Amino acid sequence: MNVRYRCGVKRDRKILLAAQRLFHERGFDAVGMDEVGETAGITGPAIYRHFSGKDELLGTLFDEAVSALLIRVGDEEFDDPWDELAFLATAHAEFVYEHQELASILIRDDRSLSEPFQRRHHRRERPYIERWISVLGRCFPDRTEEERTSATFAILQMLNSIGTWPRGARKTDGLPDLLADMAFGAASALGGSDRERLAGSEAKAASGDGSSPSRSEQAV
Repeated sequence: MNVRYRCGVKRDRKILLAAQRLFHERGFDAVGMDEVGETAGITGPAIYRHFSGKDELLGTLFDEAVSALLIRVGDEEFDDPWDELAFLATAHAEFVYEHQELASILIRDDRSLSEPFQRRHHRRERPYIERWISVLGRCFPDRTEEERTSATFAILQMLNSIGTWPRGARKTDGLPDLLADMAFGAASALGGSDRERLAGSEAKAASGDGSSPSRSEQAV
């Protein structure tokens, strides 16, 4: 690898990190290309030698987020769907905790993606979403595909939202485990909600007979 190439890659990374921080803090629409360049220490039109504009920066950040998530979850096969559900909940919770800026951009700036970046992002993330829908189908075969799709998006949006929380809410000890438990619990609600039973003290005493296992019982 020659020196010029290494320098170019290093500058690309500085620009992306600057864009990531600024998009996270203020949102895609409020940030200008000149500001990204200034934050990255690259002045004038030189930034356009690396990226054609904000659209490409945002598309690249979405690509990096999906790649990092897909690497984390891998393609391991599970005989028990509850084990796989626990694994996916834990993996995604750990991902968003470690990449909070990217998570906030994923949840907030999806509609700002222009073509062809939006189409590419949705194509790349689709197998991951289908994996969630599939495992929910194995855990809850009586639920329709539409219900499982809605549940999948609700769970993933909940997990991705961590990057938009107030800083104090992100200081909880063991937050990734808490997030994973909440995601697993939300998915388990497809087996039937305990809301009505939990509303009264008499029902609270009888609520220990739920049929869905906990994430800790299923995690490998």
